Amino acid sequence: MKKNLFSSIQINVLLLFVAIISFTINKVSAQNASQNPLIGTWQFDAQSSFAQRDQKVKDHFAKNPTMKARVESAYIGKKIKFSNGGSYYQILANGAESSGKWKVEGNTLVIVSPNGTEFKFLFKLLGSMLLISTIQNGTESIVMVPNQYFNRI
Repeated sequence: MKKNLFSSIQINVLLLFVAIISFTINKVSAQNASQNPLIGTWQFDAQSSFAQRDQKVKDHFAKNPTMKARVESAYIGKKIKFSNGGSYYQILANGAESSGKWKVEGNTLVIVSPNGTEFKFLFKLLGSMLLISTIQNGTESIVMVPNQYFNRI
């Protein structure tokens, strides 16, 4: 039972990841570098991000090293660029790219997928590091990398 539950969770997480990397945001207000410190290029920090995993995820990956490698390879090398005016560009280590629009509502980064699904992430600037955290929606799903750390480059 747990194995099947975790498999469906993995599928949901991977689908969410695909939706996030292929998103477009609408209703972006004009933003410039002096007003929004998110503007710039950020590179995924694997060491900081993977250290924040839930113990259940760590245990599962210890038993499934192939899955661990697959999930980690989807994140390692990821770069995100937030540009003036609200444009967004992301590239993964495998060369997959996405671009679109982004906006900030308080401490929430809002992303809208091409099909209109809205994704919200909490964000926090920690010096030259950006933390993007998945907002749990009350379901029992497990997020593989709930806290994604990025370094400004």
